[in-house]
Amino acid sequence: MIHFFIEDTTTFNLCSLTLFWLLPVGAILVGMAANSGYYFMTRWTHRMVDRYDFFGMTLLSAFGICAIYYIEYHFLVIQSGLGDEIGFWDFFKLVTESTEYRVRVGKIIPGRLPSLGWFNYVMVFVHFIGFLLGGAVTFLLIKASDICKPCSKYMVKVQAIKVFFGSLQSYLGYASRLGALDPENPNFLSDLVEKESKIPVKHEQAVRYTWTYKKCPSCNAAILKGEGNIRDGKEWKDLKDSSHTFSNCDELKL
Repeated sequence: MIHFFIEDTTTFNLCSLTLFWLLPVGAILVGMAANSGYYFMTRWTHRMVDRYDFFGMTLLSAFGICAIYYIEYHFLVIQSGLGDEIGFWDFFKLVTESTEYRVRVGKIIPGRLPSLGWFNYVMVFVHFIGFLLGGAVTFLLIKASDICKPCSKYMVKVQAIKVFFGSLQSYLGYASRLGALDPENPNFLSDLVEKESKIPVKHEQAVRYTWTYKKCPSCNAAILKGEGNIRDGKEWKDLKDSSHTFSNCDELKL
């Protein structure tokens, strides 16, 4: 319904957003949205997912793309009183073969391409694969969640602290000291962040390191997990091999 509303009000079809004609970015995002309820309910109930959930989420994504076409058919055909004259498959064929795409190269938008005819069926298949990938990505996000193994509960984010470094070299010096830190040491927190800059640094090759404090909602076991990003132009990009995790942080007060 949300997808149909966006397309009806803006004429922008998110599902058709594709990079290089092969990477269905829009379909992946909508496929993930179709599984958002599955994701939040799994996290809320602390249910551990398995391979059956993987198949269930991909099937849900497949149902999602079929539902989008049927919703369009319902509002554009059935509510117009043309349901007896135009069947669903006739509608699907008409929409698919008449679809026009807009190509963008950098900041240049040459305009709409004429209908690609039968090749549009190839694009529908690409979008279908994108929906399945959206379900798979959502499944992997759940599997990648931090878990308290004794309680079989998903750990909950409590707080995050960001520290900044003016250069990659200064960050590497910081990273080399992490292995010597002990969460049970009273000076652990001050050694970890207080000597570092909390003022955002945005120049080239600056490093932003984020510490995320997570706790188990059942036994209050806690971990402190760090991830680094490096400034590249106007964007922050993942810093390779920057992950670091401290366990036994139950008594830590940020």
